[in-house]
Amino acid sequence: MRQADLSELGEGINRMLSDLDDYIYTIYQLRIAQQEANIKALQAQINPHFMSNTLEYIRMAALDADQPELAKVVYSFAALLRNNTDFSPLTTIQKELDFIDKYVFLYQVRFPRRLAYQITVEPSVAALEIPKFSFQPIVENYFVHGVDFARGDNALHIKATRQENRVTITVANNGKPLSAARVSELNARMQQPLGEAQVHSIGLQNVYSRLRDYFGDSFAMWLASDDDGVTTTIQFTVKPQTAPM
Repeated sequence: MRQADLSELGEGINRMLSDLDDYIYTIYQLRIAQQEANIKALQAQINPHFMSNTLEYIRMAALDADQPELAKVVYSFAALLRNNTDFSPLTTIQKELDFIDKYVFLYQVRFPRRLAYQITVEPSVAALEIPKFSFQPIVENYFVHGVDFARGDNALHIKATRQENRVTITVANNGKPLSAARVSELNARMQQPLGEAQVHSIGLQNVYSRLRDYFGDSFAMWLASDDDGVTTTIQFTVKPQTAPM
């Protein structure tokens, strides 16, 4: 009976992850389009506190059933949900990458032994403020367009470093490589103003536009691709008021 209950609980969690993944994606798309009224209407369909309390109950039930891995899945998803229902405009590099860590971990749970990932953050950049959802769309693009779960060696590496006041963030994967023409097209398209008919890379456009507005002329972002996969690089100069004492 205990194994049957755990199996049913696991199946329920998988269904919840799938349904809420669709919900989060919808929220994100509405955020990109600046449709604040529609976002609030969607939020009204789910009470975040109710959802958080329910997930915490499931997590505790999993721990009580001696299922720590299942409890970790529930905890990660609850944290991801809280982040997506908090519309604060800014976050820190560390918090943004902690969110991405949980996002990728949930993929890893769904596709065990088919995905490896590493996130490296230098202490000197961890507390720097950035617009929220600055890196998540880049990672999401990898899972939508680049990853191949038929293979067992998918890899993703995110690194945030600093040299003096110049910060560099790289998101590298070994997914499907892009042609030189496609890389050139995407690099040009992401720099075009939002609102124009570039629907195929709205995520990259949104990231570019918000970071450019926030960091000004010091900001640069570009894609590169070779036989090993695709790398997105973001660079900017730290604002004087955010430089460490």
